[in-house]
Amino acid sequence: MTLEQMLIVGLIAITMLVLVFHFIRSKTTKNVNEWSYKRYADFYGKMELEDPLFDKKIKKILKLINEDKCDDIEFIAKDSGCTVEECCLKINYLKNKRMLDNCYIDKITLKIIQCSEEDIELVEKYSPFIYGRHASLEEIVSFIPMQGSNEKKRRKQVIRDLKYLISNNIVNGVIFNEVDEKLIYYHVEKHKKEKDYITVSCSKCGALNDVDCGNKVRCRYCNAIVESYLTFEDIKNK
Repeated sequence: MTLEQMLIVGLIAITMLVLVFHFIRSKTTKNVNEWSYKRYADFYGKMELEDPLFDKKIKKILKLINEDKCDDIEFIAKDSGCTVEECCLKINYLKNKRMLDNCYIDKITLKIIQCSEEDIELVEKYSPFIYGRHASLEEIVSFIPMQGSNEKKRRKQVIRDLKYLISNNIVNGVIFNEVDEKLIYYHVEKHKKEKDYITVSCSKCGALNDVDCGNKVRCRYCNAIVESYLTFEDIKNK
């Protein structure tokens, strides 16, 4: 093969790699959009207004973390044109879309921390139940492998593990309701109809809270328990 032929083959190979890179990148980002981000924010009780710079901010955040290996949230927020709170929410949203893996935000230092081996083992242990099946707490307790422990001990351990993973946003798109000890999933709850919820006034502070019919939550303002005594069937029969 002549030098000229080798150069041509090399140029073709580089072109193919560039095309594959752009194809993969476009495929992985196609589900990242402002609409799904606003739904994700709403799941966590955040109100997000229309933002014409949404795409620009998201791309900048991804570049700073994935390509520039930046771990300083305050710098990422400033460079991408976000507030710190908005930046943290967008990073967690990107984690939910599987575009950022094996990391979490340290709330004290405001740094992106890579998960330890123990954290990764926990994620691998619970991911099939959380992401694959959207399993209930009872299902996880029943199927999680823990030798030499009874169901009560397994339940306590599972709750302890899940609270750790969820509170640190190591796993994403799931909330643990400590009042009912239930797992609430973003991918399930976002498709619920509005009539599945009822607005209930908090008996302590009077604030209005949306409560899933027949369940209870803590008031987002005063932390008191707010309960809906009506079930979905009650509402349908009205």
